[in-house]
Amino acid sequence: HTLIIMAAMTEAYRGWSSEEMANWIISIDTTYESKYGDSLITMLKQNSITGQNIDELDREDLKTYGIINLDDRKRVYSEIQKLIVNKKRRDSLLAQNNANY
Repeated sequence: HTLIIMAAMTEAYRGWSSEEMANWIISIDTTYESKYGDSLITMLKQNSITGQNIDELDREDLKTYGIINLDDRKRVYSEIQKLIVNKKRRDSLLAQNNANY
């Protein structure tokens, strides 16, 4: 059920709260909850990082927010980029469909 919920949530990532964003990051890998769980939520909340900021995050930001392991940062950053690209692709398709009507 969690994967279905997270997949549906990715449609509107720019509206995510700090906690929702942290939960999405944690959902990327089964080891992330034990590695980053509560501390990631705390860091994102303290720094007011939400879905609105996701387009601007880089790997150094992820390190600042507690994702210390380089391979983990690369993976999370890659997933963020996929999220952004997929949203842009959906938005483009919607615009094309609306233009055709």
